[in-house]
Amino acid sequence: MLLVTLFAGGAIAGCSTPHDVVSVTDRPESTEEGADTEAKLPTLPLTEYPAGYDTVQTQPFDLGKMWSIDRLPDTHFSEAYEVGPTTEWREHMQYAALRFSDTCSGGFVSNTGLLVTNHHCAREHITAVSEEGESLTAQGFVASTRDAERPTPELFVDQLVEVRDVTDEIYRGATQLRSYVRTERVNQLEERLTKEAEQEDEDLRVAVEALYQGARYKAYTYHRYADVRLVMAPEQQVGFFGGDTDNFTYPRYNMDVAFYRVYENDEPVTPERYFEWSYEAGSEERMPVFAVGTPGTTSRLTTVSQVKYEREQGIPDRLSFLEPRIEVMEQFFAESGRSAADWPALRNTLLSLKNTHKSLQGQLEGLDDYLIARRTANERALQDSIRSVDTLRQRYGGLTRDMSQLQRARSSIERRARAFNGFANTQVGSRVLTRAMYGYYMDQLNRSQGTSTQLGEARTEADSIKDWPLQVEQALIAQRLNDIRDAYGESDPTMRRLFEEKSPEDWAEELAEESRLRSQDGAQRIYNRGYRDSNDPSVRLVEGLAPLYFSVVEQLQDFRASEQSINARLNTARLALFGTDRIAPDASSTLRVSDGYVQGYTVDTTAVPAYTTFDGLYTRADEQDGEAFQLPERWQNASADSTLRATPLNLVSTVDISGGSSGSPLVNADLELVGVLFDSNYEALPNRFLYRTEQARAIAVDSRGVVEALRRVYQAEELVEELISGRADSVAVRE
Repeated sequence: MLLVTLFAGGAIAGCSTPHDVVSVTDRPESTEEGADTEAKLPTLPLTEYPAGYDTVQTQPFDLGKMWSIDRLPDTHFSEAYEVGPTTEWREHMQYAALRFSDTCSGGFVSNTGLLVTNHHCAREHITAVSEEGESLTAQGFVASTRDAERPTPELFVDQLVEVRDVTDEIYRGATQLRSYVRTERVNQLEERLTKEAEQEDEDLRVAVEALYQGARYKAYTYHRYADVRLVMAPEQQVGFFGGDTDNFTYPRYNMDVAFYRVYENDEPVTPERYFEWSYEAGSEERMPVFAVGTPGTTSRLTTVSQVKYEREQGIPDRLSFLEPRIEVMEQFFAESGRSAADWPALRNTLLSLKNTHKSLQGQLEGLDDYLIARRTANERALQDSIRSVDTLRQRYGGLTRDMSQLQRARSSIERRARAFNGFANTQVGSRVLTRAMYGYYMDQLNRSQGTSTQLGEARTEADSIKDWPLQVEQALIAQRLNDIRDAYGESDPTMRRLFEEKSPEDWAEELAEESRLRSQDGAQRIYNRGYRDSNDPSVRLVEGLAPLYFSVVEQLQDFRASEQSINARLNTARLALFGTDRIAPDASSTLRVSDGYVQGYTVDTTAVPAYTTFDGLYTRADEQDGEAFQLPERWQNASADSTLRATPLNLVSTVDISGGSSGSPLVNADLELVGVLFDSNYEALPNRFLYRTEQARAIAVDSRGVVEALRRVYQAEELVEELISGRADSVAVRE
C-alpha cells in the first residue's frame, strides 16, 4: 500500500508541487525491451576521478561480502579459509538463523526453541511486557521458570525455509521493464506464491525481493513464529553501556544480548538445527568467522553520481531533519523532570534517532575523496568492460551518464524535498499530523472504492500509533509547518490559505490543545465516523497539505523507479561480465553470510585489541561520569569476581554488516556460536558505500562473556546449562 509503505520509511528525499513537476518520463526504462539507442554512442566519457586520486585502484571485495545464503562463493571460502560450504553446512546456517521482527537478526541456540538476539533489538518489546510498577529495561529480567517466560505481543520471528530464483518470471524474456510493470509483476508473483505456500502451511509467507539493484529477483519463503516469549534481558545500563558516547566506538563494553523462546501450540518448538554455544575456547585472533543475518541496506552497486548525491544532499538533509527532533525530545526529558519509565516509547524513539544520527554522521565523514576514488575505479572498470563488448556497449554504454543527469534533476527540487523529509512517519512524526494523514487517506480509499486489504492495513497502522507528551507534540507540529512554509514560500497559494491568519506556532498550539487526534482513543472514534466529515481542527490543515504530500510521493517514486531501472541494467551488465562468485548483492534484509577474521587494528600507532574484558567494563565505569556509565547494583556486587573480570566481553572482526545485522550469530567454521553482533565501529560506517577492512570492524558480544555473566551476575544456571547442552531438561524433545 502506497501510504503505509512510505510512512514506514525514514526520510523523503524528493518532492514537487502539483504545479511544479520535474519531468523524468523520458527515462531509460521507457521501452519494455530492446537497446537504448543513445547508449550506442562510442565516445561517452568515463567517470572522472577526484582531483589528485587518479591512481587509486580497486580491491577484490570493494563491493562487499554479503553473500546470498543460496549462492555462497565456494572457491573463495575454500581458498581463504579451507572451508568447503557443503549443502549441510549451508542449510545448517539457513535453518538456525532467524529474522527478528522486521528490523534485526537472531538465531536458535538450543533444540528447545531458545533464540538469541540483541538487547537493543528487543528494547521496545521488553518495554511492552513490563507489568504495572516495574520497568524491565531498568531492572533486567530472568524467567525463573518456563511459566514465567513472558509472551510478547506483536513480536514474531521468521525462519527462511526456501529460496527460489524468479528473475525469469519477473522479466519474462524482456531486457528491461517499466517501473509499474516491474512492481505489478512482483506483487502478483508474491501474492500467488504466498497463496500456494499457505495451502501447505498457513504460517508460510513469501517475499519477492530484488537483488543486484533489480538485476535478479528471488522468492524467499518464511515460516513465521508468532508466539515468542521473553526469557532473559539484562538491564539497559549494561545492554547499552556508555550510551550515545560509546555508540559506534571501540573498545566497547556491552552485554547487548537478549534471549527469547519460540513456541507453537503452546509448546516450545524443537528446531532441527541450531548454533551450538561456544563457552570455553571461543574464537581466537585471526580465526575465520562468519556472520549469519539479515543486513538491511547498502549502496555499493549504485553509481558514483548517486554516492556523490548522498554526500552533498541526501545525508545532510536527513541530519538536518533529525537534529531538531532529537533536541525537542531531549529538552522534554531535561525540563519536565519525567523519567524514561514515564514515557518509554518516547525514550526508545530518542535512542533510535540518536543512533541513526550518529550513523549518518559517520557515513558522511567517511565519504571522502579517497572513497569516491575507489568507487570511481570500480565504475571505470565496469565502463571499460562494457565498451569492450559491442552488444554490451550498445545496450548499456550510456547508463552512467543517464544516472548523472537524473541526479541533477533530483537536486533541482531539493529545497521542497527537505520540507517533507519523514513527513507523517509513524515513528518520528507528529502524532496528530500522522493520524490526520491516515484519516485523510482512509477517506480517500472509501470514496474511490479502495480494497478492504488497503483499508485494513491503513487502519491497523493508524491504530498502532502510540501517544506522546503534548509538549513534544506541539513542538514537532510547529517544526514541520515552519519547514513546509519556508520551502514553498509565503506567496504559494496553499501557504497563504493556511498561514495568512495562523502562524505554524498558532496551528501547533491549537492542535495540541484541541484536536481529538492527540490520543489513540480519540483518533479511533473519529476514524469510525469518517475523518474528513468531523469538525476536528486538523481537517482544514491536512486538506491543504495532503495534495502537496502526495505529489511529493509521486515525484519521489518516479525518481526511485528511474534509478532502479538504470541500476538494474548496469548490474545485469556487471553480472554478465564478472559473475556472482566475487560480486555479492547489496544488502536487502534477506539472509546473508559474511566472512572475515577476528582481528584487532591500529589507529595511528596505537594497537587496538581484538577483545575487551569485563575488567575493562569496571574500569570504564570507575573512570567515567554520567548515568550511561553507572552499573546496576548486581553488577557492582560482582566486581570482585576475578574470573568474571578476566573473561572476554566484546570482540571485533572483519565480517561485513549493516543495519539489520544486529543480533546476527557470529560463528566459526564448525558453526559454533562465538559471538552475537551488535554494532560497528565508527570507521566502518562508510562501509555502506564501500567495503573496507583497514580499520573498519564489526563488534560482537563474546559467547564466553555471556555465559559467565549469566552464571556469576544473574545466577541463571538453568539458562547456562541450556546453552551449554543445547537443550532444556524440562522440555521433551519430539523425535
